Amino acid sequence: MKRSFLLAFLTAAFTAHEASACDCFGNNSYCETLSPNWFVNPSTTVLAVKLDDYYYGIHVKVVQVIGGEAFPTDTLMVWGDNGGLCRLYLNGFAVGDTVVFGLNHCDLWGNIFTAGFPPDLEQPEHYQVSVCGVYWLAYDNGLVNGPITGPNVQFMQIAEFAQTIATCSQSNSVSENGIADPLVVSYFSGTSTISLAVPSSV
Repeated sequence: MKRSFLLAFLTAAFTAHEASACDCFGNNSYCETLSPNWFVNPSTTVLAVKLDDYYYGIHVKVVQVIGGEAFPTDTLMVWGDNGGLCRLYLNGFAVGDTVVFGLNHCDLWGNIFTAGFPPDLEQPEHYQVSVCGVYWLAYDNGLVNGPITGPNVQFMQIAEFAQTIATCSQSNSVSENGIADPLVVSYFSGTSTISLAVPSSV
């Protein structure tokens, strides 16, 4: 059974970057984050260089797409936490740092929690980094390092890392044909409940 614990206790080396505005639980490794059993899989794994800070986000230059979807451009806007989201604080990385990120498409939640920031900073073509799991790994001297397949820090060449994460993710999507019944999502607001039935074939 998977052991869960607060990300603040992952490893001492990762604590500075893992500070979060939410108290979600993480996992032991990037491999677990890619597992089909994990609730939010990254849509892509990239090796990227931080170019600058932009409010609570960063621009990155993608050096290599290691797994998952490709991009139309090699420069991306990536959003972190603005104080009200379950995302990684990105200002802890220095300009020029090369990092492996597990990215997801931006959910635009930062446009709701806008205290102290201009409105509508986040756009659908942007990306974000979650904090509820291991969504980043360090890269130094040609080696990816961090909790790759387990809680202990490991070191891998990019080629070995790419093979490893391919094994970890295997199939991290659900086939539409495999959903027999509509998915019902309920939203609670006071005493009211709104349920949306999502058809199995879209």
